[in-house]
Amino acid sequence: ELGKSPVTAFISKGTMQPTKSIRFARFLAAPSRGQYYFAQGNWIGVNGDIWSFTPEIKILCSPRLQSLVSAKLHLFNMREGAVGEAEFKDSPEIESVLQVLGQSEGKQYLPDLVICEKSVNLDPDLYKRQLTIHENFISYVLSSGRYKQLCKRLASNLSSPLQIP
Repeated sequence: ELGKSPVTAFISKGTMQPTKSIRFARFLAAPSRGQYYFAQGNWIGVNGDIWSFTPEIKILCSPRLQSLVSAKLHLFNMREGAVGEAEFKDSPEIESVLQVLGQSEGKQYLPDLVICEKSVNLDPDLYKRQLTIHENFISYVLSSGRYKQLCKRLASNLSSPLQIP
């Protein structure tokens, strides 16, 4: 039945203005925007991010990946119409910062995406493991984050050897 089919958006790598198309797709997937109207028509919803014209994400990352993250993050931000800012810290600092923030009232300061060595222990209630980036690094997305889907796309992009156009 047509009303039971999920709605999907596909944006080709050859799209002339991908940022506009991606913003529209994010709008359609947002629970308070497009999903609201799809639900009124009995369409199946998706687990989209909170709507923002220019979403902002914080990334905490190992300095060993600084050149990769910096290069790909710039391209990702341009394509997605997002503002992703990366901060680079060694493994012990990553663990320490996340432990302090996780136990504090300042959870709004937690990074949306963490990319660290496999040896780093993160609170599984705060972060969900996503992808392996290279052989020794893992990406984690903040469970309570507003832009989980955006972070997953960035992690996927970082795990791929190909650059986005």
